[in-house]
Amino acid sequence: MARKVLMIVYYYPPLGGIGGMRTLRLASRLPSLGWEPIVLTVSEGTLAVIERDASDGEIPGVRVFRTFNPDLAFRVKRLAGFDVSQKVSRASRGAAAPASLKARLATGLSDWAGMPDRFIDWFPFARRRAIELVRTFAPEVVFTSSPPSTCHIIAASVKSRTP
Repeated sequence: MARKVLMIVYYYPPLGGIGGMRTLRLASRLPSLGWEPIVLTVSEGTLAVIERDASDGEIPGVRVFRTFNPDLAFRVKRLAGFDVSQKVSRASRGAAAPASLKARLATGLSDWAGMPDRFIDWFPFARRRAIELVRTFAPEVVFTSSPPSTCHIIAASVKSRTP
């Protein structure tokens, strides 16, 4: 019987980038080492930095559970008319242009509301589901990956609320 590990990770396909690749590769290798990964991540509707095919995260022996993520920081920015596509051009990598008052206010609000990071609004949904997963599967290990730091806070909260 395989030992179980609950992986609480924000970035997992179809969310791309290095964070998604790191957790995907770890999850794909664990079954061959006698571990059954149970991945808790955000819903597929979350705004992704780099889009990937959703099937990239479907690996035999890996169970993936997704939870709602309000992603309020991006939703508010989008409503305010900001481009939230996250595309970086060569020209924008140089010196920063002076920010408009609207941009400075949005950044200040985002910094103030996003403690410890802008993903904290995922916390109540992920914590509830993680507690259910711990009670259902009784994993021996809980693994978290950051960024974002919210993953670590979720795991600490789950530890204090489960045996």
